[in-house]
Amino acid sequence: MVPPEFLGRRVWAGRLSDMPAFVRPMFVKLAEHKHTGIPAAIHTSSGQFAEAAAAVLGTGIESLSVVVSEPLAFRREFRTFITDGKVTAASFYLSTVPGASGAPVTLTWDAFTDAGTAPNTDEATRFAQRVVDAMGGNQPLGYTLDVGQLGDGSWAVVEANAAWSSNIYHADPAGAIESILAAQAPGHPDWEWRPDSFFAVKARALPHL
Repeated sequence: MVPPEFLGRRVWAGRLSDMPAFVRPMFVKLAEHKHTGIPAAIHTSSGQFAEAAAAVLGTGIESLSVVVSEPLAFRREFRTFITDGKVTAASFYLSTVPGASGAPVTLTWDAFTDAGTAPNTDEATRFAQRVVDAMGGNQPLGYTLDVGQLGDGSWAVVEANAAWSSNIYHADPAGAIESILAAQAPGHPDWEWRPDSFFAVKARALPHL
């Protein structure tokens, strides 16, 4: 639902069985789950990703939900919590800066003690609100929208996630809770979370203690 001008690159989402073939490096991630064996990463080809996924998950991976996008080098990344079309909380969470030797150094949110010492979120909040406004009324009541700044100073959407499973980092807890509660509001079946069908089939009940 994000207008292309806010993405900064081509993005595709769907089942692995329908994933467009590619033979150049592309960023691929599982759409609905985090799996340590298949981390979000750059993959050299669609075949290489499929082989890597099959090696970890076995057969039936055609039903996996995945997101494929052209790689972007984000300099700084921020998480914003969206509640009924408004940004209600935001936090810095990642940046890549040149080190003393010139090699890139990754700096994460926990390098700062609180929101007051972390990078300012005002610009990220304004960009995220522009994205949300452009999307209009057809969007979830509560979710997180990660946005990032590129080396040339421009901004682009990183990804969106469920508010109730997203780290709040240094974001205002009250604003994050607003978003989480909005995500649980009844009466919005189009935006109910549904587990990835591949993992749903393999799910098993917890054993009785």
